[in-house]
Amino acid sequence: MSDVVGADASAWHRLFTAPALRAGGPMPPLWAGAGAAPGVLALDGCMLRVAPFRIERWGQVFISAEELRIDLRALAGGRHRLVAAHDFRVEDRNPDLDRARAAVFVAERTAGRWQEAEDRPLECRTLAILGEIEVRIVDGAVCAALRTP
Repeated sequence: MSDVVGADASAWHRLFTAPALRAGGPMPPLWAGAGAAPGVLALDGCMLRVAPFRIERWGQVFISAEELRIDLRALAGGRHRLVAAHDFRVEDRNPDLDRARAAVFVAERTAGRWQEAEDRPLECRTLAILGEIEVRIVDGAVCAALRTP
């Protein structure tokens, strides 16, 4: 379950993060790019499910330890990019400085380009693009199509 779920349109409310990895807990599967971790993203009605994942980059391990559930009704209609990001907002008390928390930033397309996590005062850094989602609201119901790399 995500720590941050918001219904307003601010970028802040489009950054979703899972609780920290518990001591002794198993490491989530490695996401290394296209097709490396099938099933990371899945649609379940009006919910987008993001399975636990880890990304190894820059000599660090970025971990999203629990499944995230993102309510698509909270997003504006249109195309969105799902971006794995290093989340600096949360205090990670893990003494292993080579491990950090990963989050998912739902980017919108504005002024002819995709928003970047670094564009906003969100205190996060882009790690990888997980996929894209097209959200449409038809007669009050959410219709979504998911595209993964």
